[in-house]
Amino acid sequence: MLLLAGTIALAPFSLDVYIPAMPDMAAAFGVKVVQINYTMSIYLVGFGLGQIFGGPISDQIGRRTLGLIGLSIYLLATLGIILSSSLEELLILRGIQAIGGGFTTITVMPMIRDVYPVNEIGRRYSMVFMIMMIAPLFAPVIGVVLLQFNWHWVFLFLLGYAAIIWACFAFVLPETREQIRKLPDLRRIFPQYWQVISHKVDGRRISLRYGLTVALCGCVLMIYLTNASFIIQIYFGLPDHMFPVFFGSVVLGVALCNWVSMRKLNNMSLGKVAAYFRTGVRTQLIATSVLALAVFTEHTQIWLIFPCIVVVVAMLGITQPSGSTLYLAEFKKLSGSATALQTATLFSLGGLIGAISSTMNDDTLSAYAIASLVVSLTANLILLSIPKVALDMPFNTEAETMT
Repeated sequence: MLLLAGTIALAPFSLDVYIPAMPDMAAAFGVKVVQINYTMSIYLVGFGLGQIFGGPISDQIGRRTLGLIGLSIYLLATLGIILSSSLEELLILRGIQAIGGGFTTITVMPMIRDVYPVNEIGRRYSMVFMIMMIAPLFAPVIGVVLLQFNWHWVFLFLLGYAAIIWACFAFVLPETREQIRKLPDLRRIFPQYWQVISHKVDGRRISLRYGLTVALCGCVLMIYLTNASFIIQIYFGLPDHMFPVFFGSVVLGVALCNWVSMRKLNNMSLGKVAAYFRTGVRTQLIATSVLALAVFTEHTQIWLIFPCIVVVVAMLGITQPSGSTLYLAEFKKLSGSATALQTATLFSLGGLIGAISSTMNDDTLSAYAIASLVVSLTANLILLSIPKVALDMPFNTEAETMT
């Protein structure tokens, strides 16, 4: 579980450790900070693309094999970023790095689903997510320390971290998925996705709705990450050494909710998991509504805005493990494809909406607040479309087949 948590932590490290370095990178490449923000959005989109193809491929060739391929791509791209000399090179290599990261981290949740029964996976997901949150808690601190040398050291850190994970995949981690074929068959990817999308519970696509709701709830994190540097360092004008404090408070909120989920989701019935999930989704909507109201009534004091942001993002500690349990309960042989569909939706939508909010930035918090409210409201509308009976009904996990 520690190794899996360390593997999935590659994503927050790749996103968070270089955020304090964005102003320095902008100066080094002779561009505005907003243009460096595009490296965040490109990573999110590339990460989603890596997961779109990686999940189904892991169902075919195995989780460990795909992880090694992804880590190799990540290592080469990171080395290229260190040597890059223009913004264009940086953006291209950042996208390639993201694809390798997507290949790697998409293997984690399917590995857990391979090994543990349905009534335990919620607790295991919470455990991995809680350990994973150590990464974004310390990532900005690491970034600030390494920034005392120059921004290249931030990516040297990522290079070393990925090399350690590669060694663990190569020499420590066992394969959890029976290998169906040695080489991936790309023609099978979309049929596998169609099995996930078309899967029905009592004549309804309940699993798909859960996946979309979980992904939309997670988008608030992607939107925040894209705008964090602007909110903390530019809008509120806080010095660099205060960045880890405020950024870390958001991370601690998520970790606390994950800790609560780890305790509550232990052998909980799926009906109770559904009720717990609804609570998290609705609480997030309340917090985004308060945030938007404060922004548009120009009550943007830091003591009001930042607690709202903490609650909005912290609800991921409730919605992600509980919602993923409800979503993946129906899938085991296709857990890689199912996980990829959910996380690719999250990162692709999050990256796209984050980029739009960054582009529409008018030096206020309006674009950030609107984007967060829209995704949270949409998640709640999809959740309302799931009949209460369907939320509490038992799952038929024996119905799934792998074509």
